[in-house]
Amino acid sequence: MQYSAKLELLRRVITSAQLAMMCCLQAFIIAFTSQFIDRLVYEWHYSDTGTLEGFVNNSLSYFSVSDFSAGEAPDVDIIKPEHSGTTVCRYAHSTSTAAYVVMDIFHRNLG
Repeated sequence: MQYSAKLELLRRVITSAQLAMMCCLQAFIIAFTSQFIDRLVYEWHYSDTGTLEGFVNNSLSYFSVSDFSAGEAPDVDIIKPEHSGTTVCRYAHSTSTAAYVVMDIFHRNLG
């Protein structure tokens, strides 16, 4: 092989390696931002049926509106009348109800 042919081969190898690394990085980002891993963990470790039945309810945390600090609660004037008696809000996060501590499923997803 000539010197230029060896350099061309090396350039192709490096380009291929860069492309493979970028594909892996994108797959990693998509997996964590799309709840793909969360769904798999729920299906394998928490579901009694091995399906996603109950996943949404399991993935939403509770927040008691009585836990708002003074001055942090929403203004009463902007709350719709049908929501005026709300005592609990649901939000997408993995915390327990009692002390808003991160639950086991959060650590299992990262581990």
